[in-house]
Amino acid sequence: MINSDSLVIVPAFNEEENINGVINELKKYFKNILVIDDGSEDNTALIAEKLEVQIVQHLFNLGQGAAIETGLELFLKNKFYQYAITFDGDGQNKVIDAFNMVNLAREEGLDAVIGTRFAKKEHYYNIPIFKKLILRLAVLYERFFYSVKLTDAHNGLRVISKNITEKNILPIKNHDMAHATEISYKLFKSKCRLREYPIKVEYNNKRSQNPVNAVNIAFFNLFRRL
Repeated sequence: MINSDSLVIVPAFNEEENINGVINELKKYFKNILVIDDGSEDNTALIAEKLEVQIVQHLFNLGQGAAIETGLELFLKNKFYQYAITFDGDGQNKVIDAFNMVNLAREEGLDAVIGTRFAKKEHYYNIPIFKKLILRLAVLYERFFYSVKLTDAHNGLRVISKNITEKNILPIKNHDMAHATEISYKLFKSKCRLREYPIKVEYNNKRSQNPVNAVNIAFFNLFRRL
C-alpha cells in the first residue's frame, strides 16, 4: 500500500467545509490518515467518520499543539509507522508536497523535513503582504532567540521520523500556536538530520491564523520555556 509506513496527522477545528476535500486528496497518496478533531462545534468529526479514516475527538478545544501531540502519541504506538506527517485540516497544504517530503526523508535518511514557503518566488508571491512581513520577522525571531535556522516559521507541513519524535519532540508543552516554534527548536537542539522543502500554500478562500497572533505568541514565548 502507498506510504504504509507513514501516518498523516490532520489537526482540525471547525473544518466541515474543508475536511472532505482534504481527506479525499490525502487518500490518493496515503493509506494511514488520522484526524484529530479538536473540540469542533460543527460536523467535522461526522464527515471524517463517513470517510472511513481514523479519528480521535477532543471533548474541548485544546489547541493545535495539543491535537498534534495526541496524534504523535498514537503514531508512536504503532510499530509499522516510521514517519509522521502533520498536515493542516484547512486545505491550505498541497498533498503532493507531503508525498514528496516523506519520499525525501526516506531516500536521504532524514529525521525531519520541514515545509518552506520562501524557497521559490512563485510560492511566496501569493502570500498576503502583511502575513509575509510577520513571517519574515518570525524567522528572525526564532533565529535570534532559539537558534532555529529555517527560512519559514509556523509552517504546519512537516515530516518527522519516529526516532526523533520519541526522543526529542514529545511531550509538547505549548498547546497554542507556539507549538510550531517549540517543535522547530527541539529539532535544531537535537542536531538531527533535517532539510527544508519548498511548498506552496493556498490562501484563497481559506481561513488563516491572524498575523497579530504571531506577535502575541512571540511576546509570551519570551517569558516561558519551550
